[in-house]
Amino acid sequence: MTTNISSINTDTNSAKAFETECRKKAEQLVSEMTPDEKLGLLSTHHNPIERLGMDEFWIGTEVARGFVGREPEKYSTVFPQPTGLAATFDRELMRELGIIAGTEARAYYNREKKGGIMLWGPTVDMERDPRWGRTEEAYGEDVYLTGELTAAYTLGMAGISDDGYYMTVPTLKHFCADNNEDTRVNCDAYLPPRLRHEYYYAAFEYAIRKGGARSVMTAYNELNGLPAIMNPDLEAVLKKEWGLWFVVCDGGDFTQNVTEHKYCADMSEGFALSLKAGCDTMTDHERPVRAAAEKALERGLVTWEDIDRSIVNTVTARLLTGNIGGCRYDDIGDDVIDCPAHRETNLRAAREQIVLLKNEGLLPIRESPKRIAVTGPLADELLRDWYTGYFRDGVSILQGIRNEFPGAEVVHDSLWDRVGVKAPNGRYLSAHEDGTVKADADEIGESELFELQDWCGNWKNLFSVKYRKYVRLTDSGGLKLHNRLIYDWFTRETFNLLDTAGGVLIEEYQFHKRMSADADGNVSFIKKRAVTPEQIFVTETVSAGAERAARLAEAGGLVIYCTGNHPVQTAKECYDRKTLALNVQPGMAARLRAAEKNTVMVLVSSYPYAINEENSLLPAIICTSHAGAHLGTAVAETISGRNVPAGRLPLTWYRSENELPDILDYDIENSGSTYMYFEGKPLYPFGYGLSYAEFEYGKPSVT
Repeated sequence: MTTNISSINTDTNSAKAFETECRKKAEQLVSEMTPDEKLGLLSTHHNPIERLGMDEFWIGTEVARGFVGREPEKYSTVFPQPTGLAATFDRELMRELGIIAGTEARAYYNREKKGGIMLWGPTVDMERDPRWGRTEEAYGEDVYLTGELTAAYTLGMAGISDDGYYMTVPTLKHFCADNNEDTRVNCDAYLPPRLRHEYYYAAFEYAIRKGGARSVMTAYNELNGLPAIMNPDLEAVLKKEWGLWFVVCDGGDFTQNVTEHKYCADMSEGFALSLKAGCDTMTDHERPVRAAAEKALERGLVTWEDIDRSIVNTVTARLLTGNIGGCRYDDIGDDVIDCPAHRETNLRAAREQIVLLKNEGLLPIRESPKRIAVTGPLADELLRDWYTGYFRDGVSILQGIRNEFPGAEVVHDSLWDRVGVKAPNGRYLSAHEDGTVKADADEIGESELFELQDWCGNWKNLFSVKYRKYVRLTDSGGLKLHNRLIYDWFTRETFNLLDTAGGVLIEEYQFHKRMSADADGNVSFIKKRAVTPEQIFVTETVSAGAERAARLAEAGGLVIYCTGNHPVQTAKECYDRKTLALNVQPGMAARLRAAEKNTVMVLVSSYPYAINEENSLLPAIICTSHAGAHLGTAVAETISGRNVPAGRLPLTWYRSENELPDILDYDIENSGSTYMYFEGKPLYPFGYGLSYAEFEYGKPSVT
């Protein structure tokens, strides 16, 4: 039975009484603190106050897809991306996933009890524009869908016990209208009053008033000229009307009031305006926060009463989670982390989030074909976005198909071009046994062969065919083979290749230094902008992916083409998409279909694409988010029919970016965007999704 979140009331008399009791205790604790001790509680790092029974504590751990550990040994149950979870339209599932996330976070917290229970997530920003680089993080363009699912998720994470204790404190991101990356640190989102409250604010209200969210992170952007960190509605609406406990700002935004927004003359002024608006915790290094607070006190911009009120909010939350004094959740141990029961629920999530976009009778494949070609850039990949933890025992689509169709001959090809790279010294880049990469080979052999991967927008990688590792820029400015997967905030395996007379220039993407090679084959990167001979490389195609695709398809059998995006390249936090087109291996689906009619495209994607050509040509298209460890199993079971697809799109899929307004236009009504106001014919509408079952809607009856 599906739970109706709107009917749940977590504000029981006993829980409310306990919250009041904890607030009074927090007020007493704060009254006993010295000024120096109080100033140590204003950032995400809380200094210890041992005489009051308060240990060192940290606010903030990411939880978009379950607990996010930043080291491989801190593995967890990693859910599908939120854009995929939104496609489930399943409140009950979301609450179960929330329980998993909260339980595993609490288990890691219980090891040292220093942090990890004030959780940052889910992301509730309304996805009014699919070009937004962080589309994978949120729950679509509809307020009700987003509100109901995130209310359920946060209820699970909070795990509010009968005695009023919280397992964790979920923090909603980012209040509000944080829907572009390119200018996010200083842009001004204009929100008409009605849309502000009925659209942008409303999504947050569900999880705060009916869910388990008790904290909010402010957005980087400005709202009608005022930095979001200084929005007076933090206090007036979120806290006083909705019952929120405390507010944190986004990382570094406290400093950006001066450096980016230029709204304040100095940090002390920014501290005062933010604190008085309702922002309690500055997500910045504690030294500048303390210095700003001291200066603000000295100038009379804030009082100790202002600071006390803020600290009481966060200390109350620490008491309600048992961080001060302990609680029943301290008994949760490591045995819950990625346990079999959690894995089973997560597999259910991976199955439910799959959306069938097109099917002309090809699917499901009831009888195993003799031969299956699993092709494309994402056929044998399990990629992670930035807010993803480490998972174990992942199954790629290739492995999933092998498991699901054990009697078939399963062949695989990524279909990337395989190239040799000739350096200006006349020799080829070569990967050596020790991992070094030098331009010291006279001809192209196995060690000189690289996949040239192009993820759109000229974000390209060189992948060693022999060693199955990526070429990476080193700290010393050379090249070396690194890992099997790319995962960094700044991906040092990413290069831009720029056409020039006689070849290409190869730049690292962050600072745009250009690759060069000396006579001995040593590779370096230089700042020179003038194009000189020592910068010109030549890529020589040894094996074209398009030609291999034709041969694979012509051999007969079922073709499964797996394509989509790379979550930490091209479009991600800090980078918006410039186009909705699927520009990864463009035209490849058409080539496969021309040679073999039984071709299925599996789109593994963080966001919508304008797949107009693919939709017109292919007999079957499946869409999934990057779904973690169970991606391959869920896709394979959907192809075989063991999983009947039931996902629905939480976003409008437009035919082109030409149907969208400027990405900085937040007035969706005036600009005619989202399913509520778009007057064109979308490629796939909001809520779209096919199934293998036949069903029809009868005449409704109203009670």
